Amino acid sequence: MIEQAVAYANQRKQFDRLIGSFQAVKHMCAEMIAGLEPIRSPLWYAAHAFDEQPEEAPLLGCHLLAHASEIGR
Repeated sequence: MIEQAVAYANQRKQFDRLIGSFQAVKHMCAEMIAGLEPIRSPLWYAAHAFDEQPEEAPLLGCHLLAHASEIGR
């Protein structure tokens, strides 16, 4: 999602400038990254639990899905 947004910002022009050069667009992309970064640790832990603690894996997966859905919205 982030890669697509950055690629679009580096292609789309407005006022004869790439919109990726506008500070507001840069801030929006940075906020997307900042919102998704906290998901990395729970994702790795859920993957670990899937292999090592299968009884906890469904709950961790649901928690991760809820958090990612909230951010993705």
